[in-house]
Amino acid sequence: MIRFLTTIFFLAVSYLAIIALSKYDTTLSILLFDYKIEVSLFFVILAFVVILCISALGFRIIGVVLKAPYLIASKLAGYKKNNHTNFILDSYANMVMGKSDVAYRTIAKLDSQGSYKEFADHINLLKAVSNQNSDKNTYLLHNLLSNKQYHDYAAKTLAKKLYEQGLYHQSLGFIEHIRIDSNIDRDTMYLLILLYANLNIWDNFTHYMDRYTGIFKDKINAEHREIADLYLKGAKYYLAQGEEAEAVSFLEKSLEYDPISMETIELLCTINISLGLNYQNLSILESAFKAFPSFELFELYYNSVSMSHEEIYTKFYNMADAKRYKDIFLAIAAYLKLFDRVDSLLSCEI
Repeated sequence: MIRFLTTIFFLAVSYLAIIALSKYDTTLSILLFDYKIEVSLFFVILAFVVILCISALGFRIIGVVLKAPYLIASKLAGYKKNNHTNFILDSYANMVMGKSDVAYRTIAKLDSQGSYKEFADHINLLKAVSNQNSDKNTYLLHNLLSNKQYHDYAAKTLAKKLYEQGLYHQSLGFIEHIRIDSNIDRDTMYLLILLYANLNIWDNFTHYMDRYTGIFKDKINAEHREIADLYLKGAKYYLAQGEEAEAVSFLEKSLEYDPISMETIELLCTINISLGLNYQNLSILESAFKAFPSFELFELYYNSVSMSHEEIYTKFYNMADAKRYKDIFLAIAAYLKLFDRVDSLLSCEI
């Protein structure tokens, strides 16, 4: 409606302008090559306006013609870029859906140095994740280290691969460049703990283990046995260095995660006995026997106390079900030479 009214207004103004010009129209004489041409003022103005419009239209057409190659190239580039983007997104989609082989076949066709150069990091990431060739995978991960967005992922993956190959120093070199303090990652921190343990850097091991168990204390149940073994390894290291106090500290930590580890208990009791601290073994052995009765635990306890045989047997008898662990109690009674107890056990008169 507004456009229609504007058109009507323009036509009305144009008509009034023509009427006004016709009232003041006059004849102009133009001398051109000895020819005298007489034209009206109105015609001259009209011709000038027409020529001006034609010139403007001509310049517009020339501009469009000159820009045409650029516009066509831009359109083609935009189409090509969209096509490339869709290709990359399809590869990511296949990777998310677990179709690594499909993703790899798709992405293997792309040249990160050619027309897909602007997607080079995406291509290297997809190839690194989906590629099963270890050497090729390592090469692609190295290429990603220069990209800030993918640096941590590449460093973690390389560190893990090197750890699995037993190259602990090289692995540590990669993992120490990851921003652990600002971007805490459970797997990364645990890998760092394993590396420090294997390299016998026990001060750093203790520091990160305390942080790890503090932050992820609700998620480490499955790792209790492995953590206990790491502390046991540390205890053996300190014991070899003659640092018995540190060894005892590590053994006690180990028992917190695996309270029935016979190797840990035996080593701790042996150290305590050598230090004349037999009494410190008692509570450890009693707790372990209640959780997992065994003759070995009894024997360690026996060597740590100066009680009568009857008192020792009675104490252990009250810790576990003698009917359920009849063989263990038979061995204990025989070891203590309490033959009446042996007869009771054999006759089931417990």
